[in-house]
Amino acid sequence: MSSKKEFIIMGVVEGYLCRAIGRCCDVPIRLGDQFDAVYRYKPPATLEDYAKEPELEAEERRVSLRVEAIQSYERPVSHLSPGMTGTLQLSGVGCNFLGPGWVLGVSEDS
Repeated sequence: MSSKKEFIIMGVVEGYLCRAIGRCCDVPIRLGDQFDAVYRYKPPATLEDYAKEPELEAEERRVSLRVEAIQSYERPVSHLSPGMTGTLQLSGVGCNFLGPGWVLGVSEDS
């Protein structure tokens, strides 16, 4: 993964609220953070691929999602540190694009 704010989605909680379950990558995610893209990386095919920059598997989709609440181990927290798993409650436009294997991030244009 790169050194930009990313959240790998492992699951989505269905219902009234937009909630994504997953893992924080290299940059902490805090309350109020904004994501403007969702994309998917190609899985590495060889051991050498792990050392390379990941390639996009699917075209980046534009979203506008703000982190309203964060939970980790069923407790509210103010941020997720790199490598932590948790649930993000999001508001905005683009929740319909979220699903397992997709990555919430910030577009290169931002």
